Amino acid sequence: MNGKEDKKEKTRNKSFLLLIISLGFLISFFSMAVTGAEGSSGTKAVLDQRGQIVTIPEHVERVITIPVPAASMVYTLDGDGSRLVGMNPSSMAAIKKGILGKMDPELLTTETDFIRGACLNQMLKRS
Repeated sequence: MNGKEDKKEKTRNKSFLLLIISLGFLISFFSMAVTGAEGSSGTKAVLDQRGQIVTIPEHVERVITIPVPAASMVYTLDGDGSRLVGMNPSSMAAIKKGILGKMDPELLTTETDFIRGACLNQMLKRS
């Protein structure tokens, strides 16, 4: 192999490794076990990553993400950013620099102030 082909192979290997790591993170971040049938009040009980049972609405309408890659993951899974109402400032910086900000300019108006002390519950209640 010459130097150019060797460099391409290393780049492919790094890309593949990054893909595997990203998929592992995605699976671990979003994996929740449903612990029971949905309640009569339109809620579901789920087991969170801390091992605690949490009751959430059956249909989540507003989402705030804290881990840095989670905002783009929510966008990818939903197909748009309509439910995303808050994200980490580092996620916002990545969206501004990357293609997501060009694909969906409305994402650039998503709030990031909760990291600096804004109340999460108030952000989730806004319409």
